Amino acid sequence: MRNNTKHTTSHASGKGCSGTVVALLVLAIFLPVAVYAWISQSTFEAVICTCIAVMSFAALIGFFLKERREKAGTKLKALEEEHKQKEAERIAALPNYFEVKISKNFFREVQKTATAFPDLLQNLFNSGFCSWLEEQELPVAKGSDTGKLARCMMLSDIKTALTGMKTSCEWGTKEGFALYAATNAITSENALEYDQLKAVTDETLQPAKKLLDGSYTFLNKEQDSNKLVLADLLQSFDRDVQRQYLIALYRFLSIAAKADEVVTEQETRYLQNLIARAKAIEESIALKNELDSLVGLIPVKKEIQTLTNFIKIQQKRAEQGLKTSPMSYHCVFTGSPGTGKTTVARIIAGIYRDLGILKKGHLVETDRSGLVAEFIGQTAVQTNKIIDSALDGVLFIDEAYSLAGGGENDYGKEAISTLLKRMEDNRDRLAVILAGYTKEMKQFIDSNPGLQSRFSRYIEFPDYTAAELLQIFEVNMNKYDYHFGKGAKDVLQQYLEKAVAGKDINFGNGRFVRNIFEKTLEHQANRLAPESNLTTQRLSEISMEDIVSSTSE
Repeated sequence: MRNNTKHTTSHASGKGCSGTVVALLVLAIFLPVAVYAWISQSTFEAVICTCIAVMSFAALIGFFLKERREKAGTKLKALEEEHKQKEAERIAALPNYFEVKISKNFFREVQKTATAFPDLLQNLFNSGFCSWLEEQELPVAKGSDTGKLARCMMLSDIKTALTGMKTSCEWGTKEGFALYAATNAITSENALEYDQLKAVTDETLQPAKKLLDGSYTFLNKEQDSNKLVLADLLQSFDRDVQRQYLIALYRFLSIAAKADEVVTEQETRYLQNLIARAKAIEESIALKNELDSLVGLIPVKKEIQTLTNFIKIQQKRAEQGLKTSPMSYHCVFTGSPGTGKTTVARIIAGIYRDLGILKKGHLVETDRSGLVAEFIGQTAVQTNKIIDSALDGVLFIDEAYSLAGGGENDYGKEAISTLLKRMEDNRDRLAVILAGYTKEMKQFIDSNPGLQSRFSRYIEFPDYTAAELLQIFEVNMNKYDYHFGKGAKDVLQQYLEKAVAGKDINFGNGRFVRNIFEKTLEHQANRLAPESNLTTQRLSEISMEDIVSSTSE
């Protein structure tokens, strides 16, 4: 091939060379004649000779340019042939697909992280995922074996993630081995051994290639090629399983990214986003668990669940191009002090973050003293400063009715006006929760049309019963490894029932019982301090004497 090319090139060069010689000879003959004719004033002969000389010169330039083009084309073809030859030699040098010197340590790391996937699949199958998947109206699930479909989704996610990281996952590379190991773990009961690597050839890879490529192509007919299909589905099925799955993906991809001993910026960014998503889910689960673990507050929990469900459905409607109802994320919390309003406000802030309504989802707590300044012209500045700190989160204003309780010349009205303006200006970055006594908050909201139009969601926090206050006390005891001694619980229960029966508007609810708990620990400390050789039992026991002392103050 190369000899033919050289022969053809030489032949073409010969033709070009002879043409150049002829043109040069003609130019050499007619140029002096033309000059002589012009000097002799033989106009006709001079013109003829000049034309011939010019044409021969132009031909000379044409032959020169043609020769250069032919040489450049020949060089390019030679480079292409050299590249093809090197590629052929590289492929020929890889009789086995994993002749890439995979160390035993790298092999073990990949195998260890890959085994997390079949374990997760088994957990899914045991938890009823397949039955749940059949109930979902997914185009890819119709008429499919759901068990196989789940495996296909997992394989598709792994390949999608590797592609998103721009990591080389071609067969015959270390990253390719990681992909093969994951495919082997998910689809085969037999684990790959290190000494089997040399036997892995193109032929043995075909089943894995077919399944992996088929899964990826099949699923992504219905899905965005950048999305993690199974990870997104698990959000609706089980958030905790979704978190475990994302962590398993992160660990596996971390090993794959380090295969070439260089972790690129793209790989780092993808891994960071993946683990951030897993942490956000963990925080979301913690918030839900915290809300569920709160003593009492059954109506409050139902209201928050209703609000969450409403937001989710409106978001689903928007995704499908349907019209959505106007939504206000601002709330009014009403009820007595100590009923958990601040705690619930922080949980709602986290829920808003999880739902994508607020970017940070932090809580900034304030009251009249934090918004209203002592001197004219300073209130707006002070209020704006607090609001700035709450942007992308929730601003919680306790005893908000006090802003309107100072008369005509009170600066509280300026704080309210500033707040209303910022709520409008930053409506996509700020949620406000106002809190206070039920009656006072109703009067406060009704007194200002701006407040009425922005705050339409009221959540009432009921007072705790005596049984719930006792439960709060016990929660604190369990938290710090304490337990009741003989008769102590009965004494506390009787005291709480009496306190609830005779409570007034200033009754502290949860704060009231937490104060009793703190005093009880102080009295226990005073009782035990003179003793020596204290046992775990003695240090952990709350006696009837401790309860009586703390409740009699």
